[in-house]
Amino acid sequence: MLNTGMIASHPDHADLVLELAQRREAFRALLSERLLQWVSPSRAVSLSRFIATIMQGLAIQARDGCSLEDLQAVVDEALKAIPNLATA
Repeated sequence: MLNTGMIASHPDHADLVLELAQRREAFRALLSERLLQWVSPSRAVSLSRFIATIMQGLAIQARDGCSLEDLQAVVDEALKAIPNLATA
């Protein structure tokens, strides 16, 4: 729900939309903080936004009925774009 909740909603629910957007941003910031173990601050911000975007896209695709196989293919492609942080 954090990834897909209230993406499109009635204006009467603006407070909920804002809360979920803030939670998504908090998750991204936490991820960025954790990535600082391996990469520079600017790279951590960039990677965290990339990862959060992939996760949100995967959640929407899954909700729309995308197969596990197709979702895994997206994950595999995304992982190719991220350097191996374990060896960095």
